[in-house]
Amino acid sequence: MPVKVLKIRIQLVAYVRRLSFQVLAFVYKALADHHIFLEGTLLKPNMVTAGQSCATKYTPEQAAEATVTALRRRVPPSVPGPLHIYNTSPNQ
Repeated sequence: MPVKVLKIRIQLVAYVRRLSFQVLAFVYKALADHHIFLEGTLLKPNMVTAGQSCATKYTPEQAAEATVTALRRRVPPSVPGPLHIYNTSPNQ
């Protein structure tokens, strides 16, 4: 069952990164508690970006760095790798 986190519009990237840390930690703790074979799981991560109404504008490189940091710190090494599904967001 996919887990979705609603976008909140006014956050800075640092806040969204911390939120991603918490969500990833919660998800992988729950998977471990239920003895899920992590090597057989797939992860479709969110991109860590600021909200649309955020006054601070971040570069794609800053968003990518925040996303990679969240994944490296919270996704267990036994997970094969994240799936990056490219979407057509209006910012691209």
